[in-house]
Amino acid sequence: MAGLCEGGNEPAGSLKASKEENGKAPDVLQQVSLSVLNTDKCMKILQDRGFGIYNHYGQMCTLEDGKDVCQGDSGGPFAVDGKLVGVVSWGEGCGRQEMPGVYSAIPYFHRWVEDVTGIGSADRE
Repeated sequence: MAGLCEGGNEPAGSLKASKEENGKAPDVLQQVSLSVLNTDKCMKILQDRGFGIYNHYGQMCTLEDGKDVCQGDSGGPFAVDGKLVGVVSWGEGCGRQEMPGVYSAIPYFHRWVEDVTGIGSADRE
């Protein structure tokens, strides 16, 4: 999945997230353009730092020093060309050097979301 947008700079939106670790949440919607990290590199970084198993299919990562989603962003969108491709999942701090932000990959969970919510299932019939 991540291969669809690896290396591209696309906005990840945030609703009330802090711009810095332990910072005050801004009153204005924030956004940042981030590049999707190669899945093998992300998996290696996370495993080297003791974060366990990375799901190649269900997760995607971004990594740009000083740019990241932050506390309060979980559940926020990661969009490419106006389409939701990820949902902010977790990270270690905000924009830390060599520490990726991790997102749930929507294409992997798309069918499950449709089955659970019933939204979009009529399109397949």
